[in-house]
Amino acid sequence: MVLLDVMHNVTLRRINIVHSGGTRIILLSPHRWGESVWMVTNKSTQLRNFHQVTLFDCRSGSPLRVLRRPTIPDSTRMKEITLSATGTFLLLTFLDGTFEVWGVEEGDLIYTFEGMGVAGVSWAPQSFLSCLTGVQGSPQLLAIIFTDGGMSLWTVYKDRVVKNRDVTSLLSGGSISRVNCVPTEEALILTHGVKLPLVVSLGSFGFSLEAFKSVSPNNPAIYVAVSKGEGMCANNTRTEKNNSVVLVAIAFTDGAFGVWNASNKERISYSRSTLINLTAKQLTWIADKLFVLTTNGDIAVLDKSLTSANSNVSCKFHRRPLQTSAFFLPAHRTYIQTFLETQTMCESPGTGNLQSASSPSYLVQSIDSQRRPCRGPFGQVITEGITTLAQELDLYKETMVPRHIANQCNAQLSKNVRRRLHFGWLAFLVKRRNNASGCSFV
Repeated sequence: MVLLDVMHNVTLRRINIVHSGGTRIILLSPHRWGESVWMVTNKSTQLRNFHQVTLFDCRSGSPLRVLRRPTIPDSTRMKEITLSATGTFLLLTFLDGTFEVWGVEEGDLIYTFEGMGVAGVSWAPQSFLSCLTGVQGSPQLLAIIFTDGGMSLWTVYKDRVVKNRDVTSLLSGGSISRVNCVPTEEALILTHGVKLPLVVSLGSFGFSLEAFKSVSPNNPAIYVAVSKGEGMCANNTRTEKNNSVVLVAIAFTDGAFGVWNASNKERISYSRSTLINLTAKQLTWIADKLFVLTTNGDIAVLDKSLTSANSNVSCKFHRRPLQTSAFFLPAHRTYIQTFLETQTMCESPGTGNLQSASSPSYLVQSIDSQRRPCRGPFGQVITEGITTLAQELDLYKETMVPRHIANQCNAQLSKNVRRRLHFGWLAFLVKRRNNASGCSFV
């Protein structure tokens, strides 16, 4: 496992977690506090799957807790691991419809379902709680999607899971083998097979289904990621929640992906309509940035308009480091590119607030001194001695611009030639002096 600082494109730590052959890390899920992550490892032997769920500290690389041990084999591979909105429960789902609910604080197994007829399960929005009667306290909700297209809401307490016999018919058209469910603050997003992604929300007369706009029916969705819009924290007011914008990113089978507004279902951006050349495999949101795992293993960091914010993030050295200059502020990026390419200090539109060459650059200002020396955006080492924009530009110029690199090579070559000439001349003088001294002695 690799821990990356995306802001500065620096590999902070590499942790070797799996040491036995055949065991792989298959799932990761962030914890509710600190820099820790839930990790699922899998080892398959003779159609049997052994899973272990561990909470790891990303900084130290040490395990904090083993929630589930691989003592009993599972019939299928684990599909997903998700934390409840309160961070109290952990939901483990499997490909065959089996699911488990664990208590995070006590580390105990609260409920397990091993049966037929379940196509998908996920946490449900707390707003769906108004549909249930006779509910005690404030439990968490599970949305159970059955293979016949029905949905049931089950309540989860610290010591039990209460089933609900009421089933609402949502999906029609025959038996459904598998449904992917992703909750938002007020709705539930369903993707199943060749159907369009659907949004299940609570209306005046029960549940309603809506499809996202501008989605091709011939391009099934394979992955959905929901952002935590501004104002989604528990201590914010209701007004802030209403003003927040929740974004939904959807990846399709052909590698295309886009961003939609969760409230009005309008499409905000689409990868095929932009200049980026990426094919998505998985998506996730961190703050207001969309992280895209591409089919070739790269990680791209984009904003909601799908313009590059940091074109490549990986633990390997970049073959084309200039691509990562995109995460600079626009003024700083324009300044560097203009200075390096034209060698002139000209201003472009939007660069009126550029800093002087004697002041620290945006990059140097944002890097903690304890993090240095570290790799800069172009691959060079940023040391503590680089404190001004002029020094930073000189470093880029001397290591990236071919003309200056050639000048440095020629200067070094000339210096070596001069040293050899000086050494030869001194050797000649010493030899001549020795010869002269020898003649006078005789």
